[in-house]
Amino acid sequence: MLDERLLALGPDVVVEAASGTRRYRRGGRLFCVVRALRSRVDVGFHKLGRARSRRVLHARGRLPFVPYLVTVESPGDVDRELLAWLGESYDLAEPPGG
Repeated sequence: MLDERLLALGPDVVVEAASGTRRYRRGGRLFCVVRALRSRVDVGFHKLGRARSRRVLHARGRLPFVPYLVTVESPGDVDRELLAWLGESYDLAEPPGG
């Protein structure tokens, strides 16, 4: 479900999968990292910093290459708020001159 939503952000989304981690890129720029764990999924991304939420954690030491993450423990956690942050991260990864 999350994978479909991320791929639907645009035709230029490229997915790289390795060791239980999926990296989503736009024009070579990373905008999302998804790591499936036993009881949850960590979703890492970039954001502008305007949105404040207890859900957004610093990814230091938990996910490589992205500063923020949200823990997804059930399908209901993939909501409008999370999808908006992922869309913002996708927009921030716009290729130069795009």
